[in-house]
Amino acid sequence: QKLDGKCKGWFKNKLQDLFAVSLEERSDWNLVDLNYKYDAIRNGYVLISENGSGDFYGFKVVNGVCDSKIYFYDHEVETWQDSTHSNLFDYLEKFALSN
Repeated sequence: QKLDGKCKGWFKNKLQDLFAVSLEERSDWNLVDLNYKYDAIRNGYVLISENGSGDFYGFKVVNGVCDSKIYFYDHEVETWQDSTHSNLFDYLEKFALSN
């Protein structure tokens, strides 16, 4: 079933708020650009979200494929760590679906 324009706009804005990223080319939060900009941080990971404090969430890349588990990059210790999110749905459930 197709979403009408109003639903698409709401969904797009909700995803941008949730992930603090955008797919708009000129956006400061363009997801592709962020992955290139933070190449040293994302080494072996795909960034999917920034928490506003310099930390990131992302998928670990194993043999060229994203692992389903969500990982957390802590900028203070400059390392990736396990997060409490076993997959994207767990992440969405905590940050988007519980509101």
